[in-house]
Amino acid sequence: MIDEKNKLILLESYLDEKEAYKSRVLLEENSIKHKYFCSRNNIEKAYLISNSNPTEIWVNKEDFNLAYEIIRTDTSSNENDNINIKDFSDDELIDILKNADEWHKSFVKEAKKNITERNIVIDNNEIDAHVKEKLLLLKNGKTAHPATIFIFWMLTFFSIFYILLGFIGFIFGFSGIIAGYLYWKTKITGFDNNKYYLFSKKTRIQGKYIFFVGLVLLLTLLIIVYYTNYYSF
Repeated sequence: MIDEKNKLILLESYLDEKEAYKSRVLLEENSIKHKYFCSRNNIEKAYLISNSNPTEIWVNKEDFNLAYEIIRTDTSSNENDNINIKDFSDDELIDILKNADEWHKSFVKEAKKNITERNIVIDNNEIDAHVKEKLLLLKNGKTAHPATIFIFWMLTFFSIFYILLGFIGFIFGFSGIIAGYLYWKTKITGFDNNKYYLFSKKTRIQGKYIFFVGLVLLLTLLIIVYYTNYYSF
């Protein structure tokens, strides 16, 4: 994929933030200019949710071959130190193909090579079914834990106690509103490069209610406070 406007080309995508950062350091050590797009969205950072959106590293088109060789050599070296693909069973190699998005491209290539050398019979229908199942999970989204939803409802209603708690009440109420919006609207890019809601429909509805109820409560209370001169802003 090439960004014609900025003359950049996508070097690599990572689901593992640490691996992405390692590649970035390698490029910096070799004085290769690049753009680094961090994958973690606001709700993933705030509530420690694992990455769902790939981190991307882009380089100038003329630097692509050198940059790719640098990160590929380093990755291959690390993999060879810790993992020998020849030790994988037939089923494990097939599993790599089923979950190719979770492995480095060079490792998937090695898996395919070993499958060919072993004359392993691949059931493409089984692989397609597995990929469709993963896509279905993406489309359905994650369901937030009821306790977490309850906590954000409570944060939202804390804005009612603004007069008693002062600015702390405002912070609590505002935090609930932000959480509700993120539950409602946050999207991720799946391994097929399509956009999906991070959370399930049920969770998004809860987030939507939290957002609007919190917003109405907070705005109403701020208007009351303003006109009754309890506090000056």
